[in-house]
Amino acid sequence: MSIKLIALDLDGTIVEAGSMKINKVNRGAINKAIDKGIKVCIATGRTYEGLVPIYKSLNLSTHIISAAGATINDKDGNILHKDYIKPESAHRLLNYLNKKIFMHKFIKAINFNTINKHQNF
Repeated sequence: MSIKLIALDLDGTIVEAGSMKINKVNRGAINKAIDKGIKVCIATGRTYEGLVPIYKSLNLSTHIISAAGATINDKDGNILHKDYIKPESAHRLLNYLNKKIFMHKFIKAINFNTINKHQNF
């Protein structure tokens, strides 16, 4: 059976965590796969906006899986699928965790603006 698709994570896989650069070895392997006719796509926990520069640098034309599978975009950025946690559910969960577990630093790290921007979903 031949390989038809490789879905790549970003952080800690093809780029260093938090980085926007792909090293030469990884870039070469990705290009070799593409040259062999294997489709390569990105599947990551990053937001769509946070991975576009890497996607474009690879000259990919496949769908993009982002936000840990919550969104799938086509190569032009059009949303094909979205499945977000409702903001009220996220707030309820964080409030529960705050009461049950010491999560002060974690909750401070959450950007509630990101959660709130998706209220229309």
